[in-house]
Amino acid sequence: MRVSTEPCRQRRLSGGPCGGEILPTGYCGRCGRRRDALPLPEPGDGPRGPRQLLKLPPRTPRSPEERLAGGAHIADQPQRCRRPDCGATIPVLADRPDPQYCPRCGKPHAMRPDFAQGATLSDQYHIKGPVARGGQGWVYLAEDTHLDDLVAVKTLRDRYGAHGAALADLERRTLVASRHPYIVRIRDFLPYEAPASGEDSAPEPELRVRGGHIVMEDVGDHTLQSVIDEVRRGRETLDIEHVATYGIQILTALSHLHQQDLLYGDMKPSNVVHVDDHVKVIDMGSVRKLHQTEPPPHVTPGFHAPELAGELTLPNDLHTVGVTLRCLAAPALRDDVPGLGTGSLDAVIDRATRTVEEGPRFKDAEEMADQLRGALREIRALRGKGGSPEASGYFDPSSDWLGERLGDVPATSDLARPGEDRPLRGAPPVLRVLDPGRPTPVEIARRLPVPKPFSKDPRTPEFGVSGGYARTVRLQQAPDDEPSAEICLHNIRVALAVDPAPPDVDAAEAELALAEGIPGPEEVRRWRLEWHRGLIALARFGTGASGRPAGLAADLAEACRSFELVRADLPGEYAPKLALAYAYECAAHAEPQPPDAAGARARARELFHAVHLRNPAHCGAALGLARLALDEHDRDKALAALERVPRGTRGRTLAQRAATRIRAACLGHGPEDLPSPEAAEAVLAAHVADRNRSSQERELVLAPLDELRLRIEVNEWQLAALHLNHGITDAGEATLRRRLRRLRRWWRPAREPTPDECRAMEVRVLLERDYLELAATDPDLSEALVERAHAVRPTTLT
Repeated sequence: MRVSTEPCRQRRLSGGPCGGEILPTGYCGRCGRRRDALPLPEPGDGPRGPRQLLKLPPRTPRSPEERLAGGAHIADQPQRCRRPDCGATIPVLADRPDPQYCPRCGKPHAMRPDFAQGATLSDQYHIKGPVARGGQGWVYLAEDTHLDDLVAVKTLRDRYGAHGAALADLERRTLVASRHPYIVRIRDFLPYEAPASGEDSAPEPELRVRGGHIVMEDVGDHTLQSVIDEVRRGRETLDIEHVATYGIQILTALSHLHQQDLLYGDMKPSNVVHVDDHVKVIDMGSVRKLHQTEPPPHVTPGFHAPELAGELTLPNDLHTVGVTLRCLAAPALRDDVPGLGTGSLDAVIDRATRTVEEGPRFKDAEEMADQLRGALREIRALRGKGGSPEASGYFDPSSDWLGERLGDVPATSDLARPGEDRPLRGAPPVLRVLDPGRPTPVEIARRLPVPKPFSKDPRTPEFGVSGGYARTVRLQQAPDDEPSAEICLHNIRVALAVDPAPPDVDAAEAELALAEGIPGPEEVRRWRLEWHRGLIALARFGTGASGRPAGLAADLAEACRSFELVRADLPGEYAPKLALAYAYECAAHAEPQPPDAAGARARARELFHAVHLRNPAHCGAALGLARLALDEHDRDKALAALERVPRGTRGRTLAQRAATRIRAACLGHGPEDLPSPEAAEAVLAAHVADRNRSSQERELVLAPLDELRLRIEVNEWQLAALHLNHGITDAGEATLRRRLRRLRRWWRPAREPTPDECRAMEVRVLLERDYLELAATDPDLSEALVERAHAVRPTTLT
């Protein structure tokens, strides 16, 4: 017997509905919340995240009383042994003074704070009480009696450690040297003051290594860990855009440290505070100089890189940031992001937290911040926020658009169709479906964006100087210099760009093999090689000469796989998404038709959509969306994509030309695929109106001959639509001719012709005139065009 249930009306932390059911116990079987539990709070800045890029909601610290009340019990909490190979839990024994010893390794630890409430340091800092216990020291809230404001005083947590003084001195010097808006600021440093006689009864004074007290600005207690905790308790919400902004600001602070050859070492949510509208990185006790091994680093299990072995590294710093962002992203609002959603942000986190076997992490904090910023812009674009596009630091944009044939006016030979049988007089026009102008794989390989040369390659400077290398000329390696991978990659593009000859795939593959043998930093080398491997695979697929046992399908699969690897390495860039969109579009239309053509088409649509919304001026992505819409015979969706190309941009004219053709085009052989007479008239009127505008305001910009050819194409479509969609068939025209004969005999028709019949006659008159006018411009095709003019002319009384 099935127990009756009711749907859970709560929502997930990520924003979507729970989708679970309330069990007889009164709790949801999926989210575990009670039937009558209070709903999660709505986002403070609306359900679509912050309104401005890199904007964080302001946070003010809690009152001193609340913070002191929360920190009063810290001294009674157990802690873990700081010895790296131990990690045992050390309980606080109330009847035992410091030091207390690890039950496993015997290491002495200071378990209790140095200062009680009311103590005064240096006759200036009045201690109010402990508020936190960090990895290297106790943190007290104090009042600066000279300046009458609050400060945070940090002293050593484990004053019996062998490296206590060295760690305190290192943290002090790091804070002094690292003045940055996203790093907590030091205000004073006080040497350790020995307690009065009898205050400390430690039995082993030789273990005491005294450090000092660091006085810092008070940044409050809203650590990112506390933000996570509050979100999971359902007391507030965290938007996925805020997570990306947190990451960018953290990486900016770490980049400042890295430029001074310092490594942070122990990034985690509890070491970052959200204060006002930005973050502050705190707890600099784990900072080490590059290649420094002593004192040994303090790391948090689960955050540090798995290959870490006693020496901090820059990839480990990026790994800890990646894990921190993963902790923040898990409970964040993200379900309202459509399409690719937050996949790019997840890919940034995935690359930062790779193992050595999975591939290289980012080369530095700046690169990771760039990709995170790109992912944030993509999320905002998918949410409909727009914003100005940002120039890529990794790809040069292509000089022209792929798929531009959709906006091209048909050539005279296409309209004359000299190879076809002679058209019959009065026959209904042949229905011709609009060609979407899908780019070929070879065209895609030749015209995708080009990666910027690696700055440290020996020949890179010569690419950027005035009068540098021509893009169509093959280059030679310098015989007396170290080999250049960028020269090889340049030669690959030259081999594929041979025009009008087919691409030289063999030469391109030879250059790729040479480039693979040239050493370089893997984090910048791998994606460049994979990008060009994808181009070669596309060109091989387009030429139809695979030479592989698996055939052409393997070439297309290799192209997709290579571009996916580039996307995984550069998840914030839109060039890999664009390449993947074209590759999946090719896969959807490959012959024979693949079994997952619908899935490939949907994948291409998601990728084109992400690129186009992030940069609406990218006409190539708009044309791709239009082509995919035309595959489904969806005229309105195709026009909507093209209309989003902004006015004044380079692709606006091409997009508007394509839109005018689509409005009046036959998209298929069904009645619903035919244009309405009003659409054709509107298109022709739009061209007349555009011709009368000033040169600065014109959008269609057609020469008189091009406008004539477009008019013929539109009227052909209109006549076909009248014949097939409005009952003007061949038999209908025969009836009309019989009526005309009766009109000649009796001067009175049996009935008045219908408006559609009259319109068909008018269109035939216009087509006859335009065919004859076009015939006068091309002697070679004039005979075929005159035949079409006579075939289309209406029957008259004379």
